Amino acid sequence: MMKRRIQPIGLIVFVALLVIGCGQGNGVFTDKPSRVGLLATLDTFNLAFEKADVKRLDALVSDGYVHTNGSWAPIGKKEWLGYIQQRKNRLDKKELHLLSYQVLDTKVHCHNTMAIVTSKVEVTELDNGLRVHKAFRVTQAWSFKDGQWKRVAFQDTPIAIQ
Repeated sequence: MMKRRIQPIGLIVFVALLVIGCGQGNGVFTDKPSRVGLLATLDTFNLAFEKADVKRLDALVSDGYVHTNGSWAPIGKKEWLGYIQQRKNRLDKKELHLLSYQVLDTKVHCHNTMAIVTSKVEVTELDNGLRVHKAFRVTQAWSFKDGQWKRVAFQDTPIAIQ
């Protein structure tokens, strides 16, 4: 059985974000439009990711964005957008076909102007003709500043397909 190491940097980033975002308040947004805005932003983000819309995703992630997944060391905004551009190129060349992209079991944990969003993501693709089905548990950190929600951090963990 393979043991999974917890990446210290990912843990540090999420603890820091929680401490910063949860400094005061009862964990519930008092500004209802902000919560509604976050839910709308999540929908916009997921659609942009599905289509590999680099321009829209660039506007939806913070400059200090940190992306961590089970395959790579943590990367920043520039590197992540580079990955999205490569994915877009593969979609355009028909090397990659997205058959299904589902975001399920989403929970939003609000902390004043910060939010932690947890979900299950299931993806089915044709990658160079090979059908691939993947599932992940994901955690995202979002920050509300200057009237806009931006994703500041992301972590995924591959899970068994059920």
